[in-house]
Amino acid sequence: MVSSQNLSRRDDLLLMLLHGGAASNAIATHVVDAFAAQVRAEVAEEQKAVPRTERSYWQAIADALNAAESVGMSVGIDLDGTLTDHNAWSVIWDRDAKQWTLAGYDSEEAAS
Repeated sequence: MVSSQNLSRRDDLLLMLLHGGAASNAIATHVVDAFAAQVRAEVAEEQKAVPRTERSYWQAIADALNAAESVGMSVGIDLDGTLTDHNAWSVIWDRDAKQWTLAGYDSEEAAS
């Protein structure tokens, strides 16, 4: 969660932008950069503090499949376990790399 100190920095920045001139643009840029860095640091700390559960990984997979379906990309599963749209793309298990990878149905598509 963003701290109240960061919220006051944000308010200071908004006031500066509303009432500032050319000289305050450099200050505003500095304040924006500092604010963004602090927010990134807080988000990173929150993510470290809460380890992901196995369930959260499965939820992310379900969310990705639902997102694909919501834009008309039906995903099927072939008998060998390949996830595919049966059109141009698939996600296959690369045994050597021990990870899932994107593959096209022909070499030109796979390269893009």
